[in-house]
Amino acid sequence: MCDFSPYRTLRDKTEILITPEGGRLRGYLAALPAFHELLAFLVWKDLKVQVAQTTLGFGWLVLRPMLNVLVMSLVFGKLARLPSDGHPYLLFLLSAWLPWSYFTGVSSKATSSLLGNSALVTKVYFPRLLLPVSLVLGGLLEFLIVFVLFVLLSLAMTGSMPLAGLLWLPLPLLLLLLTTAGASFWLAALAARFRDVRNAASYLLQLLMFLAPVIWPLSLLAQRFGISADQHWLATAYGLYPLVGVVEGFRRALLGSGEIPWQLLGLGFVSGSLLFISGLVYFQRSEKRLADEL
Repeated sequence: MCDFSPYRTLRDKTEILITPEGGRLRGYLAALPAFHELLAFLVWKDLKVQVAQTTLGFGWLVLRPMLNVLVMSLVFGKLARLPSDGHPYLLFLLSAWLPWSYFTGVSSKATSSLLGNSALVTKVYFPRLLLPVSLVLGGLLEFLIVFVLFVLLSLAMTGSMPLAGLLWLPLPLLLLLLTTAGASFWLAALAARFRDVRNAASYLLQLLMFLAPVIWPLSLLAQRFGISADQHWLATAYGLYPLVGVVEGFRRALLGSGEIPWQLLGLGFVSGSLLFISGLVYFQRSEKRLADEL
């Protein structure tokens, strides 16, 4: 005799629990391409948030970096009279501000990438790594805008653009992406666990700007402290700060001054790769408890 009781269905029901692919990093990364549409949506969402309910819209992507550079050029170039290795200080600063603004912009947003999407993270499973990765990709639009501004200003102020430097510009650009992604992975995971990270990151990023040769030339170290870029062990230690190679690489490529800083780029790639790999591993291991921490 067949049992058609409605309780039989409930009694024999099987629960399916969807969890992230655990353990191996290789399998975790292999699953990311399947979420490419979600990644594209997150990138577009981040760009829309930046210009939502504003009159100028995407014009802020042009106005914001230009205002920063003009004010800093006035303060450090005109008032403080910092050296610029013979280049117009506005171009000197903008060539370094181009990679630096990208790094700080993406890194600061990464501290809120998980917290700001807590409703999505706690309800639906997807690789949470897509959230900081979308910031790394979305930040390239503002980077491109600042790059175009630099080219136009360089042509207007000097009448030329060093095309030879653009051929090896992908080297510091790759180091920039590597370092920014690694820092974003660390900051996103840490901010989800420790809320103070968001406040501490803003001060840390300001401090890092003054430690990198953004507003001052690297040659100033040799002039003030006698530290040569290729002779002193302190210079080698300083080169392990990956943004030094990034800033100096961009500056020499865009201004056409000096040779390729192979030593700084090499040291930067070593430390930048360690930052990227360690950040990726830490983020993947932290992902298992993100729903509880948020």
